[in-house]
Amino acid sequence: HELSYTLEKNDPLRRVYGIFSRQFAEFVDTLAYISQKSMVSNNQSVLRLYDKYLKTGSEVAKEKLVEMGIVTVPIDKKNLNQN
Repeated sequence: HELSYTLEKNDPLRRVYGIFSRQFAEFVDTLAYISQKSMVSNNQSVLRLYDKYLKTGSEVAKEKLVEMGIVTVPIDKKNLNQN
């Protein structure tokens, strides 16, 4: 967000960086969704997706696993980064 303020007021990149900073999480989720849609093609990639869900608690990964009929265990998101 700070980068957008360091640019000249009329610089078109200022607006772009401002949008990216405010919607960064949405962009990450969208790119992760696209990546995971194309990733699941074999058992190994399913295991990678499940591992990602266990490590990050990703809702996108969980939704994809459920779509595939895989039951997920509840994740305590508060304790994910304490390892």
